[in-house]
Amino acid sequence: GISGTLLTGWSGNGAFGPANLKVQEDIIDNDPDLLLLAYGINDMNSGVSVEALAAAYDSYLAEIRKALPDTTIVVVGLTYMGNDGGGERVRANNSNLRRLAEKYGAIYADVYNMLYGSEWLLADNLHPTDIGYKVMANTIYNAIADNCNLKDVDVSDDTTGTDDPASDEDSEADNVQTGLGITAIVLSLVLA
Repeated sequence: GISGTLLTGWSGNGAFGPANLKVQEDIIDNDPDLLLLAYGINDMNSGVSVEALAAAYDSYLAEIRKALPDTTIVVVGLTYMGNDGGGERVRANNSNLRRLAEKYGAIYADVYNMLYGSEWLLADNLHPTDIGYKVMANTIYNAIADNCNLKDVDVSDDTTGTDDPASDEDSEADNVQTGLGITAIVLSLVLA
């Protein structure tokens, strides 16, 4: 059976409950600024229909968006499986995920097309290799960067308490460092 987390039910080994049962504890209580959601491939491989997965994702996103209206949500599409295994169902699910991301004001990251046809990026026809995960992370980062204006985010850590205009000269460098920090966060989330 499938041992990974599912959105729609318990994992095959019973170790992981449905993701939607832990929305409050795992997501809402933490009030994240950025949330990556990458569910569906285990559901699909467990026999969940395209329609059932779309319905589950819809209610999942509705609950999250209602509680966290200002959180940037990234819906990560289902990944490519070697030799285009399940390709038609993966593409149908991804079409639904893209539509739901738009419905809830979320960002959609299309990792399927970035991995498509590159079997060498897959360790076992499903799970990416280290390089495959880096390709996914880069795809997610680019989706965020394309949809968020990081330039206008004030992330300066002014602990000096001064309003010295000369100290503002470093703010551009600070923003670049923050952008790199966001890249590192996205990479660490994807690679974990």
